Amino acid sequence: MISNKKLLEIYNLAQKDFFKHQNQKAIPWQKHFNSKKFEDENNLINFRKNQVLSEGLDDATNLQNKLNLMEVLEFFNQEFLKKNLPTKNIGNSNFSKNFIGFYFDYAIIHPLK
Repeated sequence: MISNKKLLEIYNLAQKDFFKHQNQKAIPWQKHFNSKKFEDENNLINFRKNQVLSEGLDDATNLQNKLNLMEVLEFFNQEFLKKNLPTKNIGNSNFSKNFIGFYFDYAIIHPLK
């Protein structure tokens, strides 16, 4: 697992050449250019909580999708879900649901398909 310090080093390196490769940056990432939020280790650990760093990049809050997450899981084989659902709430998203030791939210539906 990559350390938070290393993650910050990589981010700072990418920021150094931001304008050199600006045409390759998605619009949501452009808003994070030189953001001091990345320097706070707590924000790195909780990057999905309250969308502190994932705003505009995270489908977990897909409020337009009225599907019941539990009903969606019925479309998948249990063994498949056990192999593919995360056992940790990565980024500590407010929208992830814990179900029998696995975490899921709207952001995971498309990759599962």
